[in-house]
Amino acid sequence: MIIKNIKEAVLFMATILCLTACNKDGDETIALEFGDKEKTEETDDRIDDVVPVDLQNKIDDYMPLYRGKNPPNIEGVYHFYPLSIVFCSDGYYSPGDIMDDDLIIKFSNQNNRKNTLDYDSYDQEIDQTAQSGKGAFVSGSGNNFTAYFNTSGTTYGITTKEAIIVSGTKTSQGIKDLHFCIVMVEKKNDYDNELMDVGTYRVSNDDDGLSENATWNLHYSPSHKIKNENAGIHERWLMLSKKSGREMINYTK
Repeated sequence: MIIKNIKEAVLFMATILCLTACNKDGDETIALEFGDKEKTEETDDRIDDVVPVDLQNKIDDYMPLYRGKNPPNIEGVYHFYPLSIVFCSDGYYSPGDIMDDDLIIKFSNQNNRKNTLDYDSYDQEIDQTAQSGKGAFVSGSGNNFTAYFNTSGTTYGITTKEAIIVSGTKTSQGIKDLHFCIVMVEKKNDYDNELMDVGTYRVSNDDDGLSENATWNLHYSPSHKIKNENAGIHERWLMLSKKSGREMINYTK
C-alpha cells in the first residue's frame, strides 16, 4: 500500500494502534493466585464496602473471590454438608476438622440488573435460622460466583457486625466447591473476650466438593434470627473465641 500524504499516514498509524490495543486488552481473563479464580477488566468492587481490602487479600489464599459483573443465576436451595475447616486466622480450629453442622442454605430473589439477592440458612439438627441477609451483593462470571453481605446482631450480650462471604460454581447438581467465610468486622462490650477478635476470619468448605440441590423445610425461625444466642450451632462455632472459656463445639477428624 502506498501512502500518498501525511493525513493518510496519520490515519494508517491510528488504525494500527487501535487494532493492537483491542487485541491486547479485549476480554482477556487474568488468572489470579487461587486455583481457577478469575478477574476480568470488568470487576465488581462492592465487596470493598463489606470486607476490608487488606482482609480480602488474606482470604484470597483460602477461598476464591469472583469479582466479575456477570454472575450466574444461583437461586435455589443447597445442602452444605459436611463442613470442613479450611483456615481459622486465630487457630480456633485446625484445617481438616469436620464440623457436626448440617446446613441448608438458600439464595432467592436474585436481581440480575442490580446483582443482588437474599440469603438464608438453617441447621437441620436444630431447625433454627442461622443467618439471613437481604439484598446481599453477588458478583462473578460464567458459572462462578461470590455472594457477600454484612450482618449484625447480639451474641451472648455482645453487639457484633460480621461480613459473610459465600463462593462457588453453579452446576445442575448444586454448587461445586462451595466456600463459606465469616469475618468479624466490629464488636462492642466483649469485656471477657468471649468472641473472636475484630479482623479474625474463618473459612470452611463442603468436604465432599458438592453442595447438592435440596429442599427448604425450615419449621421454626426465631423472630430475631441471628440476634439471639440460640441462633444455631453454625453461628456459635464460627464466632467463639479461644479466650471465652466456653466449651468448643464438637467436631470430628
